[in-house]
Amino acid sequence: MLIQRHIDSKKRNILFVALGALVLGVTLWFVFNNMSQSTSTTATIGTVEQQSASRAVRIPTVNTDIFQDDRFVRMTSQGATSFTPQEGVTARNVAFPLPPINITVQDAAIGNVLNVLWDMPEDSGAQSIRVYRATSEIETPELLGEVSAKVKSFEDATVLNGVSYYYLVKTVAKGGGAQQQAGGVESQNVTRVRGVATDAMPPNPPSNVKVVNGGDGSTVELSWVNPTNDDFVSVKIYRSTTAGVLGTLLNSQPIKDTSYTDTTVTPGVTYYYTVTATDGSGNESLGLLYQSSGNVNPFIPVQF
Repeated sequence: MLIQRHIDSKKRNILFVALGALVLGVTLWFVFNNMSQSTSTTATIGTVEQQSASRAVRIPTVNTDIFQDDRFVRMTSQGATSFTPQEGVTARNVAFPLPPINITVQDAAIGNVLNVLWDMPEDSGAQSIRVYRATSEIETPELLGEVSAKVKSFEDATVLNGVSYYYLVKTVAKGGGAQQQAGGVESQNVTRVRGVATDAMPPNPPSNVKVVNGGDGSTVELSWVNPTNDDFVSVKIYRSTTAGVLGTLLNSQPIKDTSYTDTTVTPGVTYYYTVTATDGSGNESLGLLYQSSGNVNPFIPVQF
C-alpha cells in the first residue's frame, strides 16, 4: 500500500511538470507570434512610406534639407566630407618684371595721333614703361619713349594717316647682369598691338563769309577766310533757292582761293549759299547757309 502511494505521487509530479512545460511553450509561442506580426506590419508601413516618399519629389533647400538628403548622408558615411582643393600657379622667370596687361591702341580720329593704353599688374616691380613701335609684325621695333610706371598711356603724335603701326609696351626694373638692357631689366613680353590712324575730324568751316549782290542782276560775289587747319585742302560752294536746304554744288573743281563769283543767277530770285571746307581725307566741315538779297547787310547764318 505504501509502495502504491509512492508511485501515484511520482506520477502526479511528472504530470504537473509536463503540464507546466506545455503552458510555458504555449505562452512563448503566443508572444513570439505577436512580435513577428508587429515587425511585419512595421516593415509594411515603412515600405509604403518609402514608396510614397519616392513619388513625392521635393527639392531640398541649401541651408537645411541638403544635410538630411540621403545622397549627402551616404557620401559623408563614406568619409567624403569636403572637396579636394585645386591650386594654380604661373611659371615665370622672377628675374624679369611682370609685363603690362590689357594693352590697347586707340585712334584719336584726327589722322596723326594714336594713343597707347595699358594696365599695370600688381607687384610688377617696375620703375618705368618703355613704348616701342614698328610698321610691321616682324620689323625690329624702335623705342618711342619711356614714362613712369605710374603712367598708363602714351600719345604717339608722329603717325601718318592710314598707316598701320605695331606697338610693344614693356616694363622696366632696376637690375644688372645678363638681363641688363639700356639701364634696366625689361619684361619678356613680345606681343605687339596694332593701330591705324584715321582722320574722321572735319576741318573748321570758312569764316567771315560774305555774299554781295553784283548789282547787274546776273552776278553774286562771295568771299571768305579759309580755316587754319593743317589738313585743309579746299572749299566747296553750294547754292539753293530754299532756306535750310544745302542745294547743288557750284564749283566742279576744288577752290583754294578766298573768293568766288556766281555768274549763273537770275534777277529777282533769292539764293542761299553754303561754303564748306574739306581736308585731305575728304572730311567736310559743317555748313552755314547765307542769304543773298538786295539788302545784303546784315547776313544771318542758319546752321544745318
